[in-house]
Amino acid sequence: MPNAEPDLDPVFVHGRREAKWILWIWLGFAAWCTLYSYQFGYTSNPETMTSFWGMPTWVLGGVFLPWILATAVTVVFSLSWMADDDLSGEAVEEVGGGNTPRAGSNKPRHEPDEAAHDA
Repeated sequence: MPNAEPDLDPVFVHGRREAKWILWIWLGFAAWCTLYSYQFGYTSNPETMTSFWGMPTWVLGGVFLPWILATAVTVVFSLSWMADDDLSGEAVEEVGGGNTPRAGSNKPRHEPDEAAHDA
């Protein structure tokens, strides 16, 4: 029975995994900004609204705080979870068993290597 999922390039697999995490992080902070700002800004009475340094307090909790935390999460994510893949093209690792070399190589699988002609 053939393999249901073909062998994928490790760079693609890492990129797809990281994109999923980034999307979920973004959705979480976007939901926080939207829901918090709606709850404490849009639905509150302007007469009883408190302010901090001339700004409504809901702006601090619904805009500035999530932006600061999103920046911190992004820095931690990029420094600790993201994979640093080799894209130099020196290492040509065949994937999938077909004529698709690893990213970074311009030479198809079926062309002979120049070093083989010199021997």
